[in-house]
Amino acid sequence: MAGRAGIDPSKGLPPPEELLAAPGYVARRMHQAYTAAWARLVDPVLTGPQFAVLTAVNATPVSSRGRSGRRWRSTGRRWRASCADWRTGA
Repeated sequence: MAGRAGIDPSKGLPPPEELLAAPGYVARRMHQAYTAAWARLVDPVLTGPQFAVLTAVNATPVSSRGRSGRRWRSTGRRWRASCADWRTGA
């Protein structure tokens, strides 16, 4: 159905040439297209980092997941300690 001035609102207006020459506009449109595709094809709630972790866990054999968990916990402790040092100026 045509909207005001005979323009089909589902198709939108084409962007002016000046906007197509602006890198920020093009980057924003690319990000919008990426976000829409992610929500449609992957999951509207799941983030990219969450997806990466779940994919890695799924690819890890069940027998070595405990070892991986222990490795992540020890890395987390070191990370928290270094962040604490940074905050205190140590």
